[in-house]
Amino acid sequence: MIGLVYWLLPIQDRVNASWVVRLVGGLLLTGGVLAWQVRSISKSTRPILRAVRGIVVSIGIFVVAFATTYLSISHGQSSSFNSALSKLDALYFTVTVVATVGFGDIVPRSNLARSVTTVQMLLDLVFIATAGRLLITTATHSRAGRDRND
Repeated sequence: MIGLVYWLLPIQDRVNASWVVRLVGGLLLTGGVLAWQVRSISKSTRPILRAVRGIVVSIGIFVVAFATTYLSISHGQSSSFNSALSKLDALYFTVTVVATVGFGDIVPRSNLARSVTTVQMLLDLVFIATAGRLLITTATHSRAGRDRND
């Protein structure tokens, strides 16, 4: 579903500041979904399954937030990357940064693109560790509480 939303989003603008709105909005949405997932996990009859689903959905939103940001930056300033990014290129670049693979076929060239990529690398580490731990801990506590009550 998240992938479908990404492909349907119109990201053709040339407004340089739109990347900030996209990124901040995407990160706020990711945080909101995480908070909602924690609440859902604590009430779920299958908290571990719910936590796994929450991690997948949260990472998906996080990736789309950065992919749309890179795409917007590329459209606003074509020299930001070594080549203009398509939607697939932006998604591919985002996933290579999340996975810390960095093939080098798409390279950020402008200070703006490098800054956003650096922020993504730092947030990748924090987000994946924090979100994973938060959701799994909530699920484990919820499950343990149910086991004690049975």
